[in-house]
Amino acid sequence: MLTINTMKRLLVLVLVLFQGVVLAQLKTYKGPFAEGLATYTYKEDGLNRIFEGKFSYTSSNGQVSMSGNYINDRKNGLWKINCDGFYEEINYEEGGRHGNYQLKYGKNEDTMRIKAHFTHGNLDSMNFFMTTTNGRSIQGEYNPYKNTNIWSHMRYSKYIFNQYFYKGIYIGNTLYDNSTGDWGGEFKPEDMIILSMFMDTLAKYNFQYDGQYYLLKNKKSEYYKKLYYITDVFSKVPEYFNEIAYFFIYEFHQRFFSSSLLRGEMRILLNYTLCFEIVEDEIKTKAEKERIEREQREKERKKAEEISKFEKTEYGRLIKALKPFAEESEKIFENAKYRYIKSRMIQCYSVSNPIYIGNRDHVSVSFKYWKEDRYWKEDSYSYRSCNINEIPKGLKRFSMFAIPTAVVLINDQWVVSEAVIVYYYNGPGGVVYNWFADGLNLNDYVYGARMGADENGMLVSSSLFWITDDFGFHATLKAPYRHISCPMHLITPSTKYKRSRVYYTKWQNPAVSTEDFMRSITKEEVLKSIGEHYNFK
Repeated sequence: MLTINTMKRLLVLVLVLFQGVVLAQLKTYKGPFAEGLATYTYKEDGLNRIFEGKFSYTSSNGQVSMSGNYINDRKNGLWKINCDGFYEEINYEEGGRHGNYQLKYGKNEDTMRIKAHFTHGNLDSMNFFMTTTNGRSIQGEYNPYKNTNIWSHMRYSKYIFNQYFYKGIYIGNTLYDNSTGDWGGEFKPEDMIILSMFMDTLAKYNFQYDGQYYLLKNKKSEYYKKLYYITDVFSKVPEYFNEIAYFFIYEFHQRFFSSSLLRGEMRILLNYTLCFEIVEDEIKTKAEKERIEREQREKERKKAEEISKFEKTEYGRLIKALKPFAEESEKIFENAKYRYIKSRMIQCYSVSNPIYIGNRDHVSVSFKYWKEDRYWKEDSYSYRSCNINEIPKGLKRFSMFAIPTAVVLINDQWVVSEAVIVYYYNGPGGVVYNWFADGLNLNDYVYGARMGADENGMLVSSSLFWITDDFGFHATLKAPYRHISCPMHLITPSTKYKRSRVYYTKWQNPAVSTEDFMRSITKEEVLKSIGEHYNFK
């Protein structure tokens, strides 16, 4: 029966035998390699050499040397490289960079140094410092756990030029005079906070802000194109300070090593991003601008259309007519209001049809309302009734009609608010003619009164009557062609109806108030902006 110790000894023996077999299969090469000399171990797979184990190389001029290990033709573990004074230590895992990375120039870290860390080929962090030949220095870091990374360029320990990268996006720079403490340039550090917040806003709203669209432009390294010799790296100041560090981490080997020296190293594609620049998306911005302009044109069209509709309403006509007077004195403005309302009475209203009173103590009169000033069309008018209550007693043989003297706007329709009620005698011994009105005048603003005619005291066809300012009643009869004039008397409680055959009273519509309406049309109402007045946005 095997004990545990016996099993351990057997396992060690098997491993030693296996290793011996493997070692027995490896061959060692020492000789010319990539314009220099190399020593390495390998195994053969047909005609191919599979690097396995240690590798060392020195160029013929002694300027390049490297050493490290291969596992199955892939670089693995720590590799040390010296190239023209640039000393690197790179950790690999199966050909990909994994672990710590550092580079320095010569043996003096005050000239150049890079310290970084990779995980399976991905850069986790980086710290960089370099002094140029003319005394300038560049330093900075990449840290994905920090939102903002700062790269600085300092000249003669006086001016400090900082570049700010927020979440991998270049957002701006600052210039600081170390001798005076003054900030020059366009931005200060506190501005970078605002720009960072702006970047977050853009990201949140799909890179659109205030009608403009933006996009991230990939900024690739152009630094290697500026180099003619490796040592030029100390005299070239790049546009983006992180270009030098990224150049050494990503491009240094590919640009200056032969393919043989890159063997076993996972190729790093030269499409890495130094940073992103935020630029205007001209295509989207143009399209958005055109969309806004189209909407604005449509809005203006609808606005003009609605204004036109509004100005065709009675209220719109009133506002438009009064606007030129709203900046004048209160007296001029009030006179303009009264003049306009009188003009609407001319255009829109007729007296009522005559009514024979008989024994009635109240009647309903019907006023004619013209539409859009089209008097000649049958459908251009409508009628609205008003009740005339408390007709004076003693007028049984009289007829009556009402003449509007004031109107108000209700729901965009003019409504009679005040009128003169005319009573004329129709019985034996009185005015025996039945008159029909071709026209009627009251204070020079009421025209076009047309009356119906029947046996109950309506005015005779082809007759004309009118009332003057002093309430004189006049009629011109075309048959038998004579003129009749008589004064009108105001009915009072003491009127006995003996002195005249024509009387009048003043009537107010109890449903509406002329004074309230006039007070509602204020200068402020008339001067409202288009947006307020027409309810446009």
